[in-house]
Amino acid sequence: MQSTCFKLVSVLFGLFCLSALAKPTIVQVGSPLVNGNQLTPFSAQWDQFSTVEGQRVKSATYQETLEIVTIDDIEQLKHVQVVSDQSGTVVTNTTYFDRVTLKPLSIEQLMKGVPKGTPDNRTFKFADKQYDVTVIMPDEKTHARTVHMPVNMFNVSNLGLVFAAMPLELGAKYRMPSAFPQYQDGMYWMDVSVSGEKTFKNQDGTQTPAWQIDIHWINIKEGDEYPAGPTQSGGAYYIAKKGSKGIPPVPAYVNDSIAIEVSFAEVKK
Repeated sequence: MQSTCFKLVSVLFGLFCLSALAKPTIVQVGSPLVNGNQLTPFSAQWDQFSTVEGQRVKSATYQETLEIVTIDDIEQLKHVQVVSDQSGTVVTNTTYFDRVTLKPLSIEQLMKGVPKGTPDNRTFKFADKQYDVTVIMPDEKTHARTVHMPVNMFNVSNLGLVFAAMPLELGAKYRMPSAFPQYQDGMYWMDVSVSGEKTFKNQDGTQTPAWQIDIHWINIKEGDEYPAGPTQSGGAYYIAKKGSKGIPPVPAYVNDSIAIEVSFAEVKK
């Protein structure tokens, strides 16, 4: 779906062109509304379910860890995500973030069991308003390019962690520039609204009250839009209202085609 607003105005104005209607708070990298110190280490597994011929079928598994590491005497967050699907494909994403702002610093993506001709390895190094991409093919040929961003952006794959580092309340609305560097033209305005509440049961019998956060995606270059909500293509995140040691802050993500739900968690010291 094409958006006239985003085709006619400059990219930077995209941060503000809807503000007169919805009045979202603009949250960019470096905003005081994001404080990564609120995040604690965890190790957990999520299961992804799809609907096939009316049946709920497990289609992938996500194993993730979050650690606090020190590199060159500077604290960073290290997030490792291993995605395994039913075809045998395994993709490992290792991401480093600024400890406080959650600005992505680097991503390394390793791929196994992927179709012939697909890269084995991709790295993304972030600087000010840009990131450098290096792609290594199975024949060891290397391709490199630089992608420029209109502003420094959050990483789409880890938005749940960004939400967990923010002060959320019912009715809050935000506009958050975010990049999906693994995809070409993967830069979006994410219009975020805290729309409801839901309680999740943990494996130990305790419960985690969570906020429902609906996400409206708007592609910066193409203007394509993905509507917000758990029954729409934009989907919804569920974010724990209160962080608990060892419990991941994102119990679920749901859209119109998949549901990703936490299935196991252990305390990371």
